[in-house]
Amino acid sequence: MVDTRLAAVVALLVIACRSFTFSQSAEDPAKDEGLPAEDSCRMPGVTYPIGITYEDLVDGLDADALVLIDVRDPLELRETGKLPKSHNVPLPEFETAFQLSPEEFSEKYGFAKPTPEDENVVLSCQSGCRIVTAWESIQPFGYCRVRLYYGSFLDWESRHAPLIKESKEEL
Repeated sequence: MVDTRLAAVVALLVIACRSFTFSQSAEDPAKDEGLPAEDSCRMPGVTYPIGITYEDLVDGLDADALVLIDVRDPLELRETGKLPKSHNVPLPEFETAFQLSPEEFSEKYGFAKPTPEDENVVLSCQSGCRIVTAWESIQPFGYCRVRLYYGSFLDWESRHAPLIKESKEEL
């Protein structure tokens, strides 16, 4: 019963986040129609941002074929745990982080900086709202292929999938 309620809450949050985000960007028809805007990396006929399912995320992580970036604050990660194999780049630092050189990025965040051409990058947060903001902040730099795990932490947790609990020093 609790799992059903949590799944329903997750579904409502995802719908609310998508509705809010896309209503905020209604002045840009490229965002709603999948059409490339001027100076955009978007491809015609593709709906952006691109999502990824729980099942595809698990398969990609198991195969070490994805780079999963969690945009939550480190404090949230300590309190709730993090998804296995995820890396943390907090939302307030996100846009600036992706403007760092690959060396500076790697030194600061502990993993290789994704390139705009990478198709294996996935963003996650608590409920799916902040990942849209993160994606929008780096999309002007060519990161259109980054995918979003809309269910994020709440979906992962509702499926009783494993979480990594780490101390402050380990994050």
